[in-house]
Amino acid sequence: MKKKQISLLTMLSLAFILLFGNTAVAAPIFSSFDEFMIPQTGCVQFIGDTDIALFSTEAKQQKPLTHQKLLAILIEFNDVKITMDSEFWNKEMFDITPGKLSVVNYWKENSNGLDIFEPADTSSVNTGGKGTVSYSDYTHIPYEISECRDGVVRISLDIPHPSPTGDAKSNDLHKVVMMVAGAMEENFDFTVENPYIVTIFAGYGELIAQGTAGKGHIRGFTSGSGIKTPGGISLNRYTVQPEMYSLDIPYGIGTICHELGHSVFNLPDLYFQKAMGADNKYTLMANGNSGRRFDYTDRDKHYDDPYAQCTGHVPTHLDPWCKMQCGFITPTLVNNWDGTINSISDMGMNSKYNVIKVQSKADPKQYFLIENRQLTGFDKGLECLNIMAKYPYDNLFNGGVIIWHIDENVGYSKHNNEAKMHPFISIEQSNNKSAYDYSWAYLNKDGRNTFNSETTPNSNFHITRLPGEKCSLSEDCHPQTVESGISIEVLDDSSPSMRIKVRVDDKYKVGETVETHTHTLVHHAAVAATCTKTGTGEYWKCEGTDACHKMFSDANGLIEIAEIPITTATGHTEVTDTAIAPTCETDGKTAGSHCSVCNTVITAQTIIPKLHHRWGAWMITAEPTFSMTGKAEHICENDNTHKDTIDLPILTDTTVWTEDLKIEPTETENGSVTYTSQYGNVTIIILAPNPKYDYNITYENEKAVITVPQDGLYTVIFAAYDNGKLLAIHAQNIQFVKGENPAVSPQNFNTNSKVKVMLWDSLKEMKPLCEADGNE
Repeated sequence: MKKKQISLLTMLSLAFILLFGNTAVAAPIFSSFDEFMIPQTGCVQFIGDTDIALFSTEAKQQKPLTHQKLLAILIEFNDVKITMDSEFWNKEMFDITPGKLSVVNYWKENSNGLDIFEPADTSSVNTGGKGTVSYSDYTHIPYEISECRDGVVRISLDIPHPSPTGDAKSNDLHKVVMMVAGAMEENFDFTVENPYIVTIFAGYGELIAQGTAGKGHIRGFTSGSGIKTPGGISLNRYTVQPEMYSLDIPYGIGTICHELGHSVFNLPDLYFQKAMGADNKYTLMANGNSGRRFDYTDRDKHYDDPYAQCTGHVPTHLDPWCKMQCGFITPTLVNNWDGTINSISDMGMNSKYNVIKVQSKADPKQYFLIENRQLTGFDKGLECLNIMAKYPYDNLFNGGVIIWHIDENVGYSKHNNEAKMHPFISIEQSNNKSAYDYSWAYLNKDGRNTFNSETTPNSNFHITRLPGEKCSLSEDCHPQTVESGISIEVLDDSSPSMRIKVRVDDKYKVGETVETHTHTLVHHAAVAATCTKTGTGEYWKCEGTDACHKMFSDANGLIEIAEIPITTATGHTEVTDTAIAPTCETDGKTAGSHCSVCNTVITAQTIIPKLHHRWGAWMITAEPTFSMTGKAEHICENDNTHKDTIDLPILTDTTVWTEDLKIEPTETENGSVTYTSQYGNVTIIILAPNPKYDYNITYENEKAVITVPQDGLYTVIFAAYDNGKLLAIHAQNIQFVKGENPAVSPQNFNTNSKVKVMLWDSLKEMKPLCEADGNE
């Protein structure tokens, strides 16, 4: 994305926003300045602010939530429609492909490989379902469920956008959320899935991008508490965000992940609402939700994800304090310690991501958390720290050791970090010589590598705030003048594993986390359950020399389990084996069934013997004569496609034929003789010496009269000629009676041409009997 020029007027307008509020400015979205200065989300909470239970220095490691159901609802209106379809948002939310910038992958990476979120089962949702819904001052509002994917539903409400210009209150958006929750009750079982709801409103963010003015603008937030549907079902806290960042760029997953930090884990906002600070991009709960890829050497570079270079599409990791709150990590408490800090990039290798905690007796509620952050995984979003870099790029952020200062005396108010001089959580800045030094982490050669009471900033603690005392933005009312006795030194250049040295003066030391045993974790792959046998889930066990034999559900040994996880037998998946009918030549089978997974026979098929042929009576298909053989066939009564044929000898063969009935001819009447056999009978005409009728054909006006001396089947042939050339021919078998019989020539014959009519004996000797010319 190319860097755009920013006018002085625009910069002043943005500065006004930062200093005096969040009033929307009708100005274009810029590719650098605005995303560097303005948070992606205001995190307005609907029903007040809910205090967070701090993870104190003495608190026991909590177990992280896993397999939480998410339901994303795309909400559109009669004047503002959803731009990206449900398939797009399904991938943004739930695509588990390694490297995919999705919500589930973000939380999996931050939790050291745990499956924190998964899609709610939306298979029962009726796509195309329509109805009406009411809430508050909205009555009988028509709705339609227009799309559905796994975990994602798109609902259209027949109302205008509740916040066309961005000035609506969160309560107006709450009414919309309650209406779609009511619409979903008819199609979705909230009590079974109990999902966290992510609502995505058609339209744009509060900062108005070029061409979006008046087209629906909202600011993301999380409801302050759980809600009840119109039908009375209690639900978790929900989140709200706009769909689009600009006309052609959707909002990134950073805002969704940030709001889930509120709704699911009760994490606080850590950005400065009115002041800037070093932790602006280093944690999701500050402005890390607006992280993005940025290659300073090629600003038009294309990444695997088409939106990776856009604000909010590559959110950076949670800070270590938030990971502790979520139960993802347990820091190691040290005093005098020389060791290695490993970044998230080393997950799955011999070393694992770790966090060091350093306390002092000067104030047990203030401490430092030390971690190693590298530009890898979702932390590639930290590349945006280089967005203001200028040639010769001598101070680029490439990762390193970061020291977080936590002061639990501040507690949780509306914004923990609102007081610039005394925030709840902040980064001890490396103080490089660059004008943008507040963004850089500690490095050995490229930046300062020591942190103690003499450096700037120093390792001193804040003066403890008195009950009821409030800090202002500009005054250092609780200065860092309390000596902690802590010093930290970074020994390596930036890399996935960096050595550090920690020292705490003796009079300030507190109890260390004593490592009495180092687990040697051996991975045991999951063994799938079969139809009849139980299986085992994936687990890790401490094995080998000096093994403690403890078992864990994660590769980092954070979550201990008492026994090997068992998966129940699945039971047979029965499928029907179709019955096969027997034929005359092959055996059949009865219906049966088997398991489609293990092929175990559940109901055995039995053999049905073949039927054999059941022949019907013989039929003569070609009558023999005294000089020519004939044919006969009989058909199987089980299957009429089965036929048996036999050649019949001439009629004089007495081994087959018997002369059974003979009628002698008279002077004028024909006689006959009948030959019988097991195959059928054949009758031969004996011509009278002076027959009353003889074969004759007359043809006139396209009509033929054909005279035959006895009943029978004859073949009549019509042929048309022109100057001796055959134009057309038509033959047909006709059953004639003795005497004169009419026969009409086909309609396609040209009456102007010469026509010849021929009569053939069609059954016996196939010989011409007579012919006549017409149209002479």
